[in-house]
Amino acid sequence: MLMEIAAAQHLIESAGDDAGGNGEKAAGEDSEVLNVDQLRIAMSIDRCDIARTKILTDAKKWTQNDLEPLMLQALRDNQTEFAELMVEQGFSLNAYVKDSPDAG
Repeated sequence: MLMEIAAAQHLIESAGDDAGGNGEKAAGEDSEVLNVDQLRIAMSIDRCDIARTKILTDAKKWTQNDLEPLMLQALRDNQTEFAELMVEQGFSLNAYVKDSPDAG
């Protein structure tokens, strides 16, 4: 289990690096897709600290649509720290509930 967590953390930190591993993005990489994938990995290993410092930073403006499926996952999995972090990043719970198909 510890090896899996270390490997997942490495994937988060190095996703999108070029073959040299020097932190530069590989040509053609879609950084938005990488960020979503990185956030999913961080959520799967319950590492909100990594999400806060490496993924959900001020360097990228996340949209409601970017965060909606991840918020749903956080709420389903009772990952309150991730839900709070997404709200800090601009996710609107009011809009989410209002736009929900179940909101009669």
